[in-house]
Parts: sequence; C-alpha cells; structure tokens
Amino acid sequence: MNYSVALLTTPAECDAALALAQDRQRVLRQRELVTGYQRENKELSATEVSAEMASLAAEIDYLTPLIPTLPVSVIRTKREDTLRRLTDRRDELVSRQGSVGPVALLTRELEQGETTARLAEIDDFVAAVTARKAVL
Repeated sequence: MNYSVALLTTPAECDAALALAQDRQRVLRQRELVTGYQRENKELSATEVSAEMASLAAEIDYLTPLIPTLPVSVIRTKREDTLRRLTDRRDELVSRQGSVGPVALLTRELEQGETTARLAEIDDFVAAVTARKAVL
C-alpha cells in the first residue's frame, strides 16, 4: 500500500508513527507465538481425533452386523456393551471436532496466516516512514 508519508513534516511525527507501528508489531508477534503454539496443539489433536475416529468406525462397522448373529449369551451382552461404548465415544468425538478437529486446526492456520500478513504490512509501513524520516 502507498502510505501518505509525505504528510509527515517532522522527525517527531515520524517517530510517533514508528512507535505506533512498533506497538502493533509487539502485539502481533505475541499473537503469532500464541497461534503458532495453538496450531501445533490443534494439529496433534486433529491427527489423533482423525485416527481415533477411523479406528472407532472400523470397530463399529465390524460389530454392528455381528451382534444380531450371536446367540443370547454373556458374549453377546459384552459385545453390545462394547458397541455402545464405541458409539458413545464416536459421538463425543464428533461433538468435539469443532474444538479439536480439522476445522479447529484450519482456524488456527488462518489466524496464523492473517497475523503474518499483518506483520508484513507493518514492515512495509515502517520502511516507508523510515525512508521519509531520512529525507527530513
């Protein structure tokens, strides 16, 4: 972006603009650290959730048609209990996917990308103001 740095007429005005930019950089660099950490955690969580969901689906797919073929017995009851626990766990993971799944990871990646772009824009601003200050 072309900044209106020509309107800056004194080194003090340039210093004030640079101080503003430095303050914003400080805040964004902190945000960059936090979102980077959160992204790493979300990446691990999303990978784990996806793997667990795949395992649960395989076990549920195996047990669902098997149970009706079993005679009424202790084994059948245990299999039914296992299937119920597996489906409960799957349902819990599905409900948590918004906070720990791929969408949460993508949200953190978007935040990280936005922060990086804002920092680059502030760097451009600082370069323009610094160049103007050198002329004054």
